Amino acid sequence: MIVFGALVLRLVVAGFYKNRLSPGEAVKYPASESEYLRKAYIEIGDSQQYQELGRNLRNKLFFSWDGKTAVTFRTPGYPIFLALINNNSILLFVFQSLLGALTVLFLFLLGDFWFSRRVGMLAAMLMAFDLPAIAHTGMVMSETLFVFLVVLSCWLFSVAQRRPVAVLLTISGVVFGLAALTRPVALFAWVPFMAVLALKGRWKGGLLFFLGFVVICGGWMVRNYCHYQRLGFSSIGGYNLLFYNAAALVADREGIPFQQAREKLERDYAVKLTGDNPLDLSAQLGAIATRIIISDPLRYAKVYLQGLFKIITGVKSDEIVFRITGSEIRLATFKNILKASDLPLTNRIVTVILAILEMIFTFGAVLFSLLGIVRRRDLPVILFAVLGWYFLLAAAPLPDGRFKIPALPFFYLVGGGLIFAQRASEGAGK
Repeated sequence: MIVFGALVLRLVVAGFYKNRLSPGEAVKYPASESEYLRKAYIEIGDSQQYQELGRNLRNKLFFSWDGKTAVTFRTPGYPIFLALINNNSILLFVFQSLLGALTVLFLFLLGDFWFSRRVGMLAAMLMAFDLPAIAHTGMVMSETLFVFLVVLSCWLFSVAQRRPVAVLLTISGVVFGLAALTRPVALFAWVPFMAVLALKGRWKGGLLFFLGFVVICGGWMVRNYCHYQRLGFSSIGGYNLLFYNAAALVADREGIPFQQAREKLERDYAVKLTGDNPLDLSAQLGAIATRIIISDPLRYAKVYLQGLFKIITGVKSDEIVFRITGSEIRLATFKNILKASDLPLTNRIVTVILAILEMIFTFGAVLFSLLGIVRRRDLPVILFAVLGWYFLLAAAPLPDGRFKIPALPFFYLVGGGLIFAQRASEGAGK
């Protein structure tokens, strides 16, 4: 019933969306990747990038924005999904609703496997009503597919612990590789799983898991090498490090707005970049950013923690109201929602209620993830808490609440394990 309810809720909400794209322009003739890497702003939005890549994949069998140069900035997982459905907006939200419901199902199975049926039920229910996840179901964004692949891989990995079938661990690694191809943030998320297998002395199983992961991700890196004679997974890492991480530091140090800091970095450094190889350019961007960051590490630590806080407190449920009503307003924070006096009264009331619910879910999940590590130091709690915090910490200081979406399912598991473990121990004491 919970899974069915999650499916219906996502279908209904996403079905009423009037706009499914992230902010940005639909550029008729996109520039090459090397040109974009020199800019502080890429005018073509994330959704439009995915759509263009999906369109070229389907029509030309070529992963490119401009149809001429190979792209490494985006990885192919989500564009392949869009190519398969031909960028059809109806199929998009239907299939993403199904993926969201399946995520709820596999989260229940994870909780039931590692903790108890009650923990699985609680985690599934929280995920079913997770507002940021619901908000992104109807959007041309990779979060829904990414979270599904990560949770599915975790379930396959878990089953392989009780039934040590080598093929399950290999498939789990493959699925995790697909998740990394969907969002590069997962490129190092395999480390906790390898640590679990190492602690259990299952070195052969760890090798098979890693092999499945490497086959998928390595294949993409070989493709990039064939085009640019340099092994690399994506150029987005160096770009983000300069125009987000280092820019946040510069903005704080010089007391200027974040947008102005990005433009300053573009003027000071981007024009000095050499060559048109995107992987080389990414390495140059990363090197510049690293020099800026290590020149003021304490200030960067402060900026980083501020960015982490913005991810946790960033509001995404407002997207539901605005995309259903067709509004172009983006609030992003709870403070902005309370100040948005120009919103129609009904929209404002609904937005405030949803934002309050989102904050309760988020802060509760984060708090329980920390308490779980302190009060329950067993393997599943540590594994899921580490995985959730990995996704949060890897995204900071990019100030967008959507980066908490992959972390929350695992925090729900840890929270459920803590709550019901406490109740069980209290009952035993009585």
